Amino acid sequence: MTFAQLLHRVLDHYFGDEAFERRQRRQIEKIRERLRGKVYEEVFDEAFTAGWMDVPEAIRLRLPDDSRERIRQRVLARRPAMRGNDASA
Repeated sequence: MTFAQLLHRVLDHYFGDEAFERRQRRQIEKIRERLRGKVYEEVFDEAFTAGWMDVPEAIRLRLPDDSRERIRQRVLARRPAMRGNDASA
């Protein structure tokens, strides 16, 4: 392989169409990962609020003021890893 062929191959690897496509795919995947977490939190907040309203008021009044947030954080901490359970990926 001549130097010109090698140079062409290296430049094509770093600056060719496939290289830009690889970079774009990586950027898109990073954005998806960030959005996936945000969407999960929003959906979870809505579901948790609805679920919290189902708890009888007598029980809610006996709980300390910060119990709602502590319970929410515990449930969020126990959620399974998103990558392992995402069927669309």
